[in-house]
Amino acid sequence: MFLRNGCWLIIIGFISVVIAGCGPSEEVETYFEEVNEEVMNEGQEVDVAIEELVEAVYAQEPEKAIDILNEQIIPLNESILEKLQNADVSEDDLVTYNDKLKKAVQLNLDKHVHIKDLFDKIIVENENDNSEEIDVEANMQKLFDMNEQYIETSKDFKEAIEQIEEDGGIIEIDEDKVTVDIDDIEVDEMNNEYEQLVMMFIESINGSSSNEENEASDIGGNILADQGNTEVMFDGKVTIDETLKIQGKSNLPEDAVLQMKTYEYGTENPYFNGEIEVEEDGGFELEADIEGDTLDGELLVVRLAYIPDSKENETSQSIYGEEGEKLEGDFIQPYTDIKRTRHGAFAYAYLKLEEGAEAPLEAELLGEKPDDYGDLDVWMKESNIDTHDNYYDITMKSNLHKLTDIKAEIEVPGYEVSGYRSNTKVLLDGSFRFQIPRPDVDSEEVTVVIHGMSDKSIETEELYGENGERFAGDLVEETKKGKQIEYKISLEEDSQ
Repeated sequence: MFLRNGCWLIIIGFISVVIAGCGPSEEVETYFEEVNEEVMNEGQEVDVAIEELVEAVYAQEPEKAIDILNEQIIPLNESILEKLQNADVSEDDLVTYNDKLKKAVQLNLDKHVHIKDLFDKIIVENENDNSEEIDVEANMQKLFDMNEQYIETSKDFKEAIEQIEEDGGIIEIDEDKVTVDIDDIEVDEMNNEYEQLVMMFIESINGSSSNEENEASDIGGNILADQGNTEVMFDGKVTIDETLKIQGKSNLPEDAVLQMKTYEYGTENPYFNGEIEVEEDGGFELEADIEGDTLDGELLVVRLAYIPDSKENETSQSIYGEEGEKLEGDFIQPYTDIKRTRHGAFAYAYLKLEEGAEAPLEAELLGEKPDDYGDLDVWMKESNIDTHDNYYDITMKSNLHKLTDIKAEIEVPGYEVSGYRSNTKVLLDGSFRFQIPRPDVDSEEVTVVIHGMSDKSIETEELYGENGERFAGDLVEETKKGKQIEYKISLEEDSQ
């Protein structure tokens, strides 16, 4: 989950101190047993709330994200700041410690108030159809300046603690509990993480608007109740409560068969795999047992698919077409089968493998196509990189044509890392996303090599050539048969 290096762990790492020597003064003992302990506990709550904020933005729940800022992150920082301001300190070392920490907390508070104000403005201007009135660049620059000040202040805080320790002062750093070294944090990395958060929030607003339009259409045209409508829709959710349960409604005809697959992020193999028959009223439901030891908190993607071009759904081909060519709506996506392009209706849910988890079934959120979409001169760039314990979750933007085949693999100098691979396809807006295993190596030089190839669909072969002969630009790599696209991303192996 990104923002891990931009949150309270930076400070918490250096509040991990113990009182030095024996017989500390009553003032020192009271401060560290009461004030400092409460500050550390609330700081950890801030860290958890920031993760929830990211998850809310990621799940396209902008109102929930703002609620988390208003009801958790900002009040917690205010509470911490108040405790530090009211602390009864007079000894020089303790005054220095408290003042340095107070400055860092104030910056953290100011930063998240700014984010909250920006999110509020984005929502208001979007509702008024005045999105162009938001100077995102200026707001991001202000946030970047705060990040730089925050890192500098955190480093100053660390240096002050180390100096107090060196001088034989009141505290010593508890090295066993220090989890984050501020010297390893790069401001550009933090800026990139917060920029991703803001951009994803803007995308979530667009997604919410799209969902609201779908709901309005549903109410007005009663599409969900119109079984057999070529504009296929899903409305449902996935929950984990001792079992994994998928429940919802569609406007597909009775006895239509849905294919259900779930993938734990970072793996290529289905976690659950099954079929669901649509009931007379369009409802569908499936429940599967789940072992307790699999509830490890990792993210799970659930894919529900209606494929007209399947033996089970032959009776509905007169409605949707033999290859789904008559399907319409936000849930429709192309896919390839032996190079032939076909269409299906796909819904996705993203949730954590933990008790009480819940997520809606939704259409894949797509952005706008780039102006040079499908050009032979190919470009791509990182949109989002999340580093997890066992894998990387990477989203890319590009001007590649839909269904372009993507293969990714890990390279580490001096290591044999065969098997660290992933495959995916480019979506309708030129974006693509993949999860790839994270190698357990000592080296920090980890590189993801992404290859784009044209030979898996008729459309891409016609555009780029059967073996990519017409690929052009700086990313072109010659192969034995023709050409392919190559793009490399350098990752720090110890980043989280």
